[in-house]
Amino acid sequence: MLGATLTVLTALGVALLSWGARVPAERVPPVSPAGVVDGIAPAAGTGEPGAAPAPKPLAARGWRDLAALVERLPSAPRGIRLDGLTLVLPELDAKGDLTLQVERLTIEPAAAGQHLRATLAELDVAALSDRFGLGLVVWTGPGLRATLEARFQGGAPVGPWEVRLDADGPGSVQAFAMPEALPFERWSASLEVAPDWQSVRLVELVLTSPVLQLEATGEAAAGAPMPTVRGEVRLQAVDAPRLWALWPPGLADGARRWLSANLTAGLVDELVLHLDVTPDRLGPDGLDPGLLSGTARVREVEVHYLRPMAPVTGAAAEVSFDLARMDFDFTAGGIDDVEVLGGRLTISGYDRAGATPELVLDLRGRGPVATILRTVASEPIELAERRGLGPEGSRGAGDFRLELALPLIRDLPLEAVDFRFSGDFTGVRLPDAAAGREIDQADLRLEATMDRVEVGGRGRLDGVPLRLGFLADATAGIQRLTAEGTVDAALLERLGLPQGLPLSGPVGVEAVVDLEGPEAARVERTRLGLDLTAAEVLLADAALWKPEGVAGRVDAVIRRSERGTRIDDLALAWTGADVRGSAELDAGGALRRLQLDPLVLGGTDARLEAEQAGGRLNLRLDGRRLDLRPLRAWSAAPSPTAEDAGRGAFSGDVTVAVDELVWRDEAPLAFVTLQARLTDGLVTDAHARGSVDDEATAFRLDLEPRDAGGAQALRIEAADAGAVLRALGVSDDIRGGTLIVNGAVRDQRPQLEASGELSLDDFVLVNAPAAIRLLSQTPAQQRISPEAVGVSRSLAAFSMAGGVLQLKEASAIGSELAVNASGSIDLLHDNLDLRGSLAPVATVNRLLGNLPVIGWLLRGETGAGAFVITFAISGPRDDPRVVVNPLSIITPGVIRDLFTGTRIVPSEEWYSDRERD
Repeated sequence: MLGATLTVLTALGVALLSWGARVPAERVPPVSPAGVVDGIAPAAGTGEPGAAPAPKPLAARGWRDLAALVERLPSAPRGIRLDGLTLVLPELDAKGDLTLQVERLTIEPAAAGQHLRATLAELDVAALSDRFGLGLVVWTGPGLRATLEARFQGGAPVGPWEVRLDADGPGSVQAFAMPEALPFERWSASLEVAPDWQSVRLVELVLTSPVLQLEATGEAAAGAPMPTVRGEVRLQAVDAPRLWALWPPGLADGARRWLSANLTAGLVDELVLHLDVTPDRLGPDGLDPGLLSGTARVREVEVHYLRPMAPVTGAAAEVSFDLARMDFDFTAGGIDDVEVLGGRLTISGYDRAGATPELVLDLRGRGPVATILRTVASEPIELAERRGLGPEGSRGAGDFRLELALPLIRDLPLEAVDFRFSGDFTGVRLPDAAAGREIDQADLRLEATMDRVEVGGRGRLDGVPLRLGFLADATAGIQRLTAEGTVDAALLERLGLPQGLPLSGPVGVEAVVDLEGPEAARVERTRLGLDLTAAEVLLADAALWKPEGVAGRVDAVIRRSERGTRIDDLALAWTGADVRGSAELDAGGALRRLQLDPLVLGGTDARLEAEQAGGRLNLRLDGRRLDLRPLRAWSAAPSPTAEDAGRGAFSGDVTVAVDELVWRDEAPLAFVTLQARLTDGLVTDAHARGSVDDEATAFRLDLEPRDAGGAQALRIEAADAGAVLRALGVSDDIRGGTLIVNGAVRDQRPQLEASGELSLDDFVLVNAPAAIRLLSQTPAQQRISPEAVGVSRSLAAFSMAGGVLQLKEASAIGSELAVNASGSIDLLHDNLDLRGSLAPVATVNRLLGNLPVIGWLLRGETGAGAFVITFAISGPRDDPRVVVNPLSIITPGVIRDLFTGTRIVPSEEWYSDRERD
């Protein structure tokens, strides 16, 4: 349309210029000497116009014949009129003479000569176009009527020729390579032609149609590179697709093709085209862009900015353009349920020959996150597939900005598209932002290009409130999720940390999760940092404790793939804790390799190695100190079932070599070595060695494989039983002694089941609460000091099940007493339930035993004593309840042999009655 208008105006100027430029003076035939023009005669009569009846057709050859006629005709007061004049322009061009029919010629007196007025019959525009090559190939409707006026004096024109052309329509014109004809209702032009016909000025050009209003002025001169034309075209209420049909091929073809293919609907309310065609706008590099410019107002436009992405529909825009650039400034529109708030579409670079036009889109809008992601997730951008952000299940809303830049070429390659997207969204949910993790209740900033996506803001990651970031870089082949914030320790499990961490209080989290490599070999790498400064770390029995306010931190790099998990750069540090190392786990989460060096944790200062080999996990721990105090808390835990106890059990060899092993706060074991073999969590073979102070107080433990009867042989030896038992937390009441245990282990799961015999000789019982309370109830003359009771030999048969030690036929003898007892000791709850008898071996008893006959009766065969005390002990070991049979205190009897199986034990009924009293 725009090019067609320029074509019509240029053609008109060239046509006018051609009339002067192609008729040089020397080619006009000369006037005959007699001054008579052949075939021309004045009208008869008074000279009144139309007075001559049936005028004879007249002919004139050339403009100079007309000038001669004007000069020779006698002056008449009322002028002269000639009708039916034939004007011949001889040899105008290579095609020969040009004949024009003049309907009427009038010559009237004027103040300075004569006034000539000629009306030409309807001109055949198509014939003129063919003759002069102006490109006006199709003209429908009436021909052009032309009126020429001039003033003459002495046969020469005074001033310019005035020409007016009219076509009263309706009709149409199709100029140059216009795709279709331009309709009009009226077409008129006023021109001024120089007397020598070497220049022409377009005073006014007006074209009126149902949708178009054209007004223009201009001028042209012989020898000028191009005419000068200035004008304005107004177009109203035209469908946008029809506008592209009026755009002539050859004029900004790249822009025309893109607009016609991608602006597929809409209405042009008004288009204003400005023409400013001047010779100085034609440069060596082509036309000046300002030669043609304009503005337009469009609405209900459908814009396909990058197929097959969803188009902008219902768009309204203000348009400005020239020969180099076109701008669409959007004021309304939408993409599905996304509202377009504004933006600009620019097409440029179509004015340079051989150059590739470029499209730039800058669009602002507001709408749901799901729709926005669905738009940019479609081809060719495919944001979801390439960057890990998908529209499915997403929610939220916000404002966004979409930027595109691409060349207007056929078969556009994706790498030639410059795509940028940014937006601010609230209430966002992304169910699979990265590594299968959900982001919810988030306020996020999203920025994306063809190769990179970045997301940042605050929200919940798997339900944990954090400051979040997400990066996907297609060039580097990574996706990265960052999370930072302060959370309750209980929420750390949702981030993939193990359950039951000994933490309480707020924990600072810094996590960077990277997805690296192609889809088939994707590796997830997590750089995890935990700031424990504001939290409390407490392991069992406070053996490892970090109070809140003390700086502490845990760092690790965790890499997950289809083959398993690898942990590198593991570091745990605070006052009293320094652990560094690495680990590997298989795809099922089972440990393949572990290395901790150093392992400084609580009282432990060692290094640990673990390795999976042949289905067995082999452990080795060595170093200065191994602190097992945290394990003491397990003694208060409920007894697990056999199934629970076996869960997570492993098979392998365990090797320990430490300078110190600590089970209690004092008296550690020294130079401890352990070699054990485990199968499904059961110890099948174990050998332990160590000492308390030096090699002189060594102990050993041997557990042999099962024999034919299905039991394991157990043997324990300790040269200083009191020191070993004190170090192991079994008893603080024994000093010295030699311990030997021979037993059989029948089962280890869920707890130890064993039986056997033990002997403990040459020890001293010191400050034992049960002994103190029992001995304090002996007769005053028989009372033994309870603070230190020496025992030369003790024997017991035992069995253990469910954490309870059962004693049967236990006996002990010393210089001052003899005891036998049976009952149980609950090791899990540190409770006693014992019944037995005690015979004090005092000096008085021995003296009485020396009397003849009576002494034998009192002494018995062994002479062990004269009095027997029966007792019951129950309750906590540190605060037991002791009940004594008072009748037995004064009852003489024969002591058969307390250490050969004969025992005097009170009945259950007696103790029941006693406890009720």
